[in-house]
Amino acid sequence: VEVGASDPQWNTRARNVIIGDSLTANARLEEMFPQASIANRGVGGDTIQGALDRLPGILELRPQRAFIFIGHNDILVDNPVDEIFARFEALVDNLQAAEVEPVVQSVLICGENPACTPRKRRNARELNQRLAEMAQAKDIPFIDLNQVMADEDGLKPEMTWDGIHLAAKG
Repeated sequence: VEVGASDPQWNTRARNVIIGDSLTANARLEEMFPQASIANRGVGGDTIQGALDRLPGILELRPQRAFIFIGHNDILVDNPVDEIFARFEALVDNLQAAEVEPVVQSVLICGENPACTPRKRRNARELNQRLAEMAQAKDIPFIDLNQVMADEDGLKPEMTWDGIHLAAKG
């Protein structure tokens, strides 16, 4: 279910926001973090450019922190890593300019799925390396979810139901 501007929840304020795609949109944040002030700004099928386009509405929440969990679709549709990274950096820079602390989460390395090729796994790993370096240079947090959720073959089977989207354990 995608959340849109007509949904009253879309216009609330929150201390934290998660910017993402279907992996975020489908997350039950209120169950995972019941005591947190957190707004889910995930949109199924979205790319980093989509998140940049939606940023003014996201900033209306006046969050203190933004968790960035997007880029999976960019990898799956074969956007060039340089282009994906440049958009990530623009998103981080725009958040910082708005005095929002960005927290970059790694792009999950897809697992067993026909849409996931070895090249896409390599691109995700390259992007994650660049994101980690950017985060270190900008002195912002980088959370590498793949350390727990993936191995050399991508997402572990117990973490996903289709090699891309997260299962309950994930």
